[in-house]
Amino acid sequence: WPIMTGPGASIIDSALVLLLGLLLPVASQYCPGGFKRSNESIRIVIIHSDGPSFTSDIQSKLRSSGAFETVDSFNASSFTPELSFLQRYQAALVWLYNPFASPSGLGDVLADYWDWGGGVVTSFPVNSQGMLAGRFGNGSNGYTLIDENGTSETS
Repeated sequence: WPIMTGPGASIIDSALVLLLGLLLPVASQYCPGGFKRSNESIRIVIIHSDGPSFTSDIQSKLRSSGAFETVDSFNASSFTPELSFLQRYQAALVWLYNPFASPSGLGDVLADYWDWGGGVVTSFPVNSQGMLAGRFGNGSNGYTLIDENGTSETS
């Protein structure tokens, strides 16, 4: 897909690569070589607190990869998704430029989703101190390899 230019380009490009990397094991279970059969689907959701134009750009790039049947979005600046909503998807990509409605509530539901078997990819500044709280937002809980300062791995 085309490389995005302008503010946040490296963040988004990195997040897309991470998301695709997370889902390669999912895709590889569908057929050798990592490509899904046409009768199988990989569904992902973008959880964000950003404007629609930026989210639309990311959705378009993910859709054009051909790796996903569904690329939906959820704006978490006003509401926190419920676990039952997230369970429709194999993975979630999470980022923000504005605060989440409930950093603690989102962190807890992401931890529940992970425990259920969903994949979660966070990008900077989501993994920065205070942007995501609750169980998932605390590096010592084991849900992330990046500490809450975003500078090193946790043990």
